[in-house]
Amino acid sequence: MQYADESRKGNPRARFNRRNLVVDYEDLAALENVTFHVRNLTEVFAGMIWGKPIPLELPPELRPVLSDALHAVAETLRATDSDPHDSAPFDAAVAAVEAILHGMQELGAGATSLSPTAAIVIDLKRILVALRPGTERDSKGSPSTVV
Repeated sequence: MQYADESRKGNPRARFNRRNLVVDYEDLAALENVTFHVRNLTEVFAGMIWGKPIPLELPPELRPVLSDALHAVAETLRATDSDPHDSAPFDAAVAAVEAILHGMQELGAGATSLSPTAAIVIDLKRILVALRPGTERDSKGSPSTVV
């Protein structure tokens, strides 16, 4: 992004094709945040599936709501790319993540089986905060009020 900004200054065609680089920088920062949390999710799932690097357990009762939440967040990622002003996928993802929390409360299992689920919820919430447009993110307040 920085190189593109610098090269734009010396390019006469840039006068005809002006871009708001602040938005591009915000999009890049969001992509970096999402990538970080997806890597984190991958580590948790590796522990659940292969027991490496740390063996983790997911209560079978939470698997359907977890699946729904992952699909809803994935849909939000796709929708952000195609129509960034459509808030329906984002709202559905927030509700799906909240359903995981509700399921955790109902289950009331031990900390050993719920801690991986809590890690997943935190990463999904942080992905949703990163996907919220910058102006909306700033006007809504802290991440705890967003999701």
